[in-house]
Amino acid sequence: MFGDNSMEMDEDVEREMVLTMMVEEDHEQTQSKDAKVFVDEDGGWDVTKGDKVRIGTVEDFQLLEEWRRQMQNNVNIYNQGDTSGMDIPSIPNENWLAGDCGEISARVIPLSECSNNMQTTSQTLTMSFEQALSSINPSILKDDQYHVYDIVTWHLEETLARHNPCPLRVIVHGEGSTGKSKVIQTVTQEFVCRGARYMMLKSAYMGVAASLIEGKTTHTIAMIGHGNRNNLLSNETKQKLENFWRNYEYLIIDEISMISKSFFALLSQIITMAKVKRGGDVEADSFRGISVIICGDFHQFPLVAMRSSEALYFPQNLEKDSADALLGRAIYEEFTMVVILKEQIRCTDPEWYDFLHHLCFGCVQAPHVEMLRTLVLGNINAIETDFLSAPWEDASLITPHHAV
Repeated sequence: MFGDNSMEMDEDVEREMVLTMMVEEDHEQTQSKDAKVFVDEDGGWDVTKGDKVRIGTVEDFQLLEEWRRQMQNNVNIYNQGDTSGMDIPSIPNENWLAGDCGEISARVIPLSECSNNMQTTSQTLTMSFEQALSSINPSILKDDQYHVYDIVTWHLEETLARHNPCPLRVIVHGEGSTGKSKVIQTVTQEFVCRGARYMMLKSAYMGVAASLIEGKTTHTIAMIGHGNRNNLLSNETKQKLENFWRNYEYLIIDEISMISKSFFALLSQIITMAKVKRGGDVEADSFRGISVIICGDFHQFPLVAMRSSEALYFPQNLEKDSADALLGRAIYEEFTMVVILKEQIRCTDPEWYDFLHHLCFGCVQAPHVEMLRTLVLGNINAIETDFLSAPWEDASLITPHHAV
């Protein structure tokens, strides 16, 4: 009996949710029409630009399989880790990105024309991938950005001169759009100019973040497998790690807020093992004495699938923290050189920046809420906007639940 009542309640809830969504969608459409977001009530959009879709052929699947095979082969070669005596860039050239597959590509045409175009030969595929950020001339860096650049390049000069400076332990903090990644790329370019690119490794926890700085994921640089919960490494993997880390003396980790204390300790332990032939005090030197620069904003991205107490900034709890978490926090406390980037680069609207700054710290004020309400269609205080003129005429339309 209880189960039947529960099922009826679930059905009622689902029905109510659907009805609510339908009412909201009708309301949104009415508001959009009143604000003249649409040219006319019965109008539509051509959502396709350039080439269009066509039905795939056997030849297409063969080409895709060949492309996949060659890309995997290139990935294996690139990740094999033997950088001995090589000045290897963080990503290969454009031919590598394209899979070295020549004409392996697919052309797309309107579905209505498929019957007339099934035998059409392939054309060049315009690839869509995450573009890495470029470097800039150091002379146009902001003052706080240049401070980071100066610290790292001075240390590189000392290292190249064999003065054996103490390893860097630098934190670069900054809100979004303060130019952290741009500094990383500019520092990278300086390493290239000095013929020392092979000494630097860049990384981030997530693949997209790593791609923006032409780096690798932290799991890749530490050769951590997803199924290896005990972090046990075979002798073969240990040898690969030694080969991979042989020349690296600088590690830059972006989006550090996504890395937990335990994972930070694990990274240090694996790198220490990989640099075993480097010498030094294994117990005393985290990361076996290589220089480490960590960048990020703890207000921006949270930990991935970890409890909040695993955050690097979270104080130690001797009763509850694991040994790895305690070690990770201790290593984090070694980073006593902190540079905070404060100057916004992308956001030029002072009112909007003030809102974002308060939002970052979770202290939005009443004026900020009122400002947001002026951006809501249908609000009596909404700013009047001409959606038929630039830049709105070419703006993308995003709607929930296929509302339009």
